[in-house]
Parts: sequence; C-alpha cells; structure tokens
Amino acid sequence: MSLAEMGKFLVRLPANFARLLIHFYQHTFSLALGPRCKYYPSCSHYADKAFEVHGFFKGLVLTGWRLLRCNPLSDGGVDYPPVKGSWKNPWTEPGSVTAETYREDSVNSLNCSTVNDTKGVYSCC
Repeated sequence: MSLAEMGKFLVRLPANFARLLIHFYQHTFSLALGPRCKYYPSCSHYADKAFEVHGFFKGLVLTGWRLLRCNPLSDGGVDYPPVKGSWKNPWTEPGSVTAETYREDSVNSLNCSTVNDTKGVYSCC
C-alpha cells in the first residue's frame, strides 16, 4: 500500500465507521421497527450515501439537515443526497437520478439536461 493510498484510507476512516454504524442499524433496529420514513430513500440510506459521497463532516451536516426535515410536519417525498461538490440537488423530478450521477468522472460535467435521463435509475440503496 502506497503512502497516498494510506492517506486516503485514513481520511475515509471516520466516514466508513459512520457507514458501518448505519449498516448495523439497518440490519438490526430498522428491521425490527419496520419502514417509518416518509422520505425516499429512507433517512438511513440517505445518510449512508451522504457519507460515501461527501465524507464524514459534510455527510454529517447533510444527514443532520435531513433528520431535521424528517418530522411530522413535513410532507416527505423523494430526496436524494446531492452529488459530490454540491450542497443542493441538481435534479427536481423522481427518476432523474441515474447511476451516472454519482460517478466521479461525470460529476464535473453535470447539468440538468443530462441528469433528466431516466435509464438506469439509481435508488441510493
């Protein structure tokens, strides 16, 4: 393992640990409680993808904001985490998120006309 790879591993360690805790929750408590989230993807899937894409600190902020929005007064709906380098979602319609949306090489060329392709819908699960 090179020094650069070791550095990436250490930087991603907090986010990966948070994802491990989320996966533990999903496979234990969430199964016992059943589906309760009014958003799609569920809050735990949103958090998992946010930590995977954005890292620990930004993923924590995005997850906290999502949990604040997930309350009895909200309408819920489709809400995916933003793509890397963004704080807001570049799409507005369900089904406009594809597997290409989260690929690093396609993030830089992201615009609304290319994101509205409904082939290969990615469910963030």
